[in-house]
This record gives sequence, C-alpha cells and structure tokens, in this order.
Amino acid sequence: MKSSLLVNHFWCTWLDFMVCTLSTPYVFLPTTVFSGVGILSSLEIPFTPQLATGVFSVVSIGHRAIILKSSAS
Repeated sequence: MKSSLLVNHFWCTWLDFMVCTLSTPYVFLPTTVFSGVGILSSLEIPFTPQLATGVFSVVSIGHRAIILKSSAS
C-alpha cells in the first residue's frame, strides 16, 4: 500500500507541476478553444504532446486511485 500511495503522490505532484508551470492551459469559452502559455509553449512544443502528457497523468492518477481503493478493502 505504501508504494501505491507514493506513486499516486508522484503523479498528482507531476500533474500539478505540469498544469501550473509547464503547459498552463487556458480555456476560452464559449468556443472551448485551448491555448497553452507555459514553459513548454515558450519552447514552441506543440499543444498536442502537452495535452497527451496531461491525459496520461490523469489516467495514471485514476488507475492508482482504483488500486488504492481495492487494496484498502
């Protein structure tokens, strides 16, 4: 259980760092257009890899949460 908590903490911290510093997505409503203004955007990395990394992080957090829930029972 300790290792699952550690991995979950890592992914939550990584997602927080990525969203707040690396990619910083802005959503413009009502057209729901996304624009990244973080460090990766200033390095001219396209938004698609930034989005893919974010989605992978969210899926990893969800996967670990399921593992933690099932191992606690």
